Amino acid sequence: MQKSKKQLILAISSLGIGNLTSATFSFCLGVYVLQKTSSSMLFSMLLLIRPLSNLLLSSLIGFCVDKYDHKKICMIAQATSVVAVILFIALFREQLSLSERLLIIVASSIVLTVCDTFQSTSYKASTNSMVAAEHRQKLVAYEQLTDAGAVILAPILGGLLAGAVVISNIALLELAGESVVLLAIALLLTSQSNQTQVL
Repeated sequence: MQKSKKQLILAISSLGIGNLTSATFSFCLGVYVLQKTSSSMLFSMLLLIRPLSNLLLSSLIGFCVDKYDHKKICMIAQATSVVAVILFIALFREQLSLSERLLIIVASSIVLTVCDTFQSTSYKASTNSMVAAEHRQKLVAYEQLTDAGAVILAPILGGLLAGAVVISNIALLELAGESVVLLAIALLLTSQSNQTQVL
């Protein structure tokens, strides 16, 4: 029971950190584009990438998670997110033209959104089996709460950060968040594997 509570806290904490840092980073990218181009259309397009990708890919992602090992999908998607942010940081520190930077931003936004959707769907499918039955309803409620919290807080934090911190340093915060989530996933999945072996 105690172990189930710890896993519940770890799952919710990592989900909240991942959602908040990802949404904040996405908002900051939009603000960066708005500042550099003064184009509200480009800003709106960047903000639409996340919900549009979720809408278009939800069926495919659901099929993949149901058909294949969702634990492996979860790890691969999260590891890809970490690599994508590292590449973003490395490329953004080069001397690039504005059009090249915009291309990197759009490509990174799409990759991170797809990875986040794969990771979130498979992660929730995995964590349901990692907590005791009496904690599963709490898990679902807290997952919805963290999703809603990220939606509310991300624009606030993004607005504060975008005006005071350079985009490559904001990306470092995103990298830290994605790395924490990757570590949490590894701990949760290892814990479940050990529990299965004991049983």
